[in-house]
Amino acid sequence: DKLIPEMHKIENAELWIAGDGPKKKEFQELTKNLGLDNKVKFIGKILPEKLREITQKADLGVSIEENNGLSYYFSMPNKISDYIQARIPVVVSDFPEMRKVADHFKAGEKIRDYNELVQKIQLVLNNGKHSYKDALDHAASQLCWENEENRLLELFGKIKSRTPKS
Repeated sequence: DKLIPEMHKIENAELWIAGDGPKKKEFQELTKNLGLDNKVKFIGKILPEKLREITQKADLGVSIEENNGLSYYFSMPNKISDYIQARIPVVVSDFPEMRKVADHFKAGEKIRDYNELVQKIQLVLNNGKHSYKDALDHAASQLCWENEENRLLELFGKIKSRTPKS
């Protein structure tokens, strides 16, 4: 609901929305009412393999979340990992974990408020995804399951060893 109305201001770009969440009909109505059917595409539910194919063709991935509590504020949505693994630069909310992708890895831009959305999207599009290639390669090598697996298994091992035996 924040990005769709802004698509009037973003030239030579389409917004593709995957999935069938609870607000899909509302977003489709908003798109229709704003006359943006030619710029906003709803591709519905698709298999992960197909989503990966589509994501790789994108010029930019967007993850703008609202601060609806600590679990949102400290989250790292899966789609950000998908974008990074596909080497797609991002525009993300300025929340701690997402901020690392933009600031530490330089894999895109962050927005502090929605007034910056169009400017940051245009900046990434103007830079071109090729200009983020090295940063995305580095982020993809660091932010992957293979690096997290051992830490998670170690954590589960610690928890298991502390659990009383019955």
